[in-house]
Amino acid sequence: MSIDNLDNFGFEPINQNKNISKNQNQDLNTSDKAVDFSKKVIIALQAKLKEHNGSNTKKVTLKQLKSVYRSTSSICSENKDLGEVAMAKVNMFLRIMSGAKVKNLENNISKASINNYLVESTLDPENVDFDLAKEDIKKHGLDFFKFSHAEELYLNDEEDRIFYKF
Repeated sequence: MSIDNLDNFGFEPINQNKNISKNQNQDLNTSDKAVDFSKKVIIALQAKLKEHNGSNTKKVTLKQLKSVYRSTSSICSENKDLGEVAMAKVNMFLRIMSGAKVKNLENNISKASINNYLVESTLDPENVDFDLAKEDIKKHGLDFFKFSHAEELYLNDEEDRIFYKF
């Protein structure tokens, strides 16, 4: 799937107006980058989904992977790249779902429920998850945008949106 085909996910192009201020232009550039970054994250997650579901009996959905990715921003320490931690968390989630041993999972079973597809912040990704995240970032070109909170990204699902009737 190309990035151009992702318009079906609710992304709308941002019109660049030549008569806007420098600060507004920076905001638009940041917003454009966030949209492009979000599209690439979705492509990366779709690839991970296809690989995982093709070789495991416990299937996952794109919605689950996006949820794990988004939930990371509230637990990231200041000295870590949030995108890397988020992708490492996705990798850890997929290892859990595949039945692999994860350090401290048994000690934190009340915090991480495989049956409900939750991975809480008390479970830290392992080195193998970070190594794979670095590969994912390089492979999918996810190194051009640094975000400080998942709210900056466009990873919400249709049912997560709020619609108002006027």
